[in-house]
Amino acid sequence: MRRQLSEGASVKLAYAFGLLAVSSTGRMAPIAADIAHAFSASQTDVGRAIGMLFVLSALGATAGGWAADHFRPRHMLITAGLTIAASDLACFLSPHLLWIEIARLLEGIGFVLIGAGAPALIIRMTHGTTQLRAMALWSTYFAAGMACGAILAAPFAGGAHWRTVFILHGAAAILLSMMVRWLPDKQNDSNLHTANHFAVLYRTITQQPRVLLLAGAFACFTMASFGVNVLLPTYLFERYSFPPALGARLIIETNITTIIGALMVGSLLARGWTHYRLLGIAGAAAIMAAFLLFMDQLIFAITGISAILWGVATGFAVSLIMTRLPQIVTRHETIGLANGVVMQAGSLAAVVTPMLYFWLLDDLGPFSIFMANTLLVGAYCALMLGTLRSANV
Repeated sequence: MRRQLSEGASVKLAYAFGLLAVSSTGRMAPIAADIAHAFSASQTDVGRAIGMLFVLSALGATAGGWAADHFRPRHMLITAGLTIAASDLACFLSPHLLWIEIARLLEGIGFVLIGAGAPALIIRMTHGTTQLRAMALWSTYFAAGMACGAILAAPFAGGAHWRTVFILHGAAAILLSMMVRWLPDKQNDSNLHTANHFAVLYRTITQQPRVLLLAGAFACFTMASFGVNVLLPTYLFERYSFPPALGARLIIETNITTIIGALMVGSLLARGWTHYRLLGIAGAAAIMAAFLLFMDQLIFAITGISAILWGVATGFAVSLIMTRLPQIVTRHETIGLANGVVMQAGSLAAVVTPMLYFWLLDDLGPFSIFMANTLLVGAYCALMLGTLRSANV
């Protein structure tokens, strides 16, 4: 008889796949300057390559969510792991930047499968306060994945062996794929196996309009948080001549505080705190941090403290979205598709974010980053309030 992991261990393995998917982007920021130098490319070109991971997710995340409602998440995760490993090999061997762009485009298949399959598996295995805590943990996968990627790449940043990062990441993908066989089979028991994807999507949106509001909120904060993550090392280097490795370390610290903030939300919600209260804290902290982070000053301590505050605010904001998702999906058999709608909105935002933020910094200066983040945080809060309307949360 095949050994199966416990519920807690299965949640952790699904979470590890989330780290794998996002660390593919986290590893790119520290070595962005190396890639630009190796291929005589501009920072904007490298930003485009970073964003290529999210193209397929931006176009087809709802299809991935539909698949999560109809097929076994185990099969989705092992396919994702092998796809990511193949992409890493292609990046390692790349003679041109175009190769990396194409490889990351194909790697997006793995990102879609993980983004859809992992949370669907977690939601089906957990209930009540356990589910709140599990989804709060899942909400940290982007920040934690960015941190893991930065940790992986930091020792090679600014050196001749930056390609080694791809081999190490690919090895992790293969290892996780080998562990999938121990996951329990959690196929959806719904009667939608022959339903048309677009018909189910239409019903999901029209019967559960708060899913769209949640998707919009996720897109707004994805742009703000992802923009800061990919921009900060370059910003600190160009503005204050801080080495890329120091910027990468600050990103790691910021993402660690994001994880802490997200886990705090799960704990506080389980203790009876309301989404309204936590939303107010997240919005105020994010705007204050954005102002301090990109204020024209030469005191690194202020930059460091504001980055930590930004991390906590990001953790609050994303965790509020992920813990809210199971609460607003009234048809449990469409949870995967609803998650796909939210994921696709975030991916659409992530595709354009690196190029947009590098352009804002180069052409309009740091204050434009603060203004962009303030507008995005304000839009996030407004949309989240829409998902909370008439709800005792």
